[in-house]
Amino acid sequence: MRTALLLVSLAEDLWPAGNRSVITDVAAAAEAARAAAVTARLIIEVNLKGITDPVLAEEFGAAAAAAGQVAERADAIVAAIRAEIAR
Repeated sequence: MRTALLLVSLAEDLWPAGNRSVITDVAAAAEAARAAAVTARLIIEVNLKGITDPVLAEEFGAAAAAAGQVAERADAIVAAIRAEIAR
C-alpha cells in the first residue's frame, strides 16, 4: 500500500508538468496503483479474520483502509487528465 500511495503522489506531481503525450502514461500509472491497492485490500480483507495477533491485525486493517485513499486520489488524477486531453 505504501508503494501505491507513493505512485499516486508521484502521479499528482507529474501530471501538471507533463505534455499531452506523457500525461496519459501518468494516468495509466495512477490506474495501476489504484488496481494494486484495491486488489491488496481485497486480499487483506479475506484474510483479516484469520489473523490472531491484534497488532498485526491492526496494521493490516490500516493498510486496507489506505486503499480507499489511493483509489480516490487515482480517480481524481485520471479525471483531471481526461479533462485535459478532452480540451
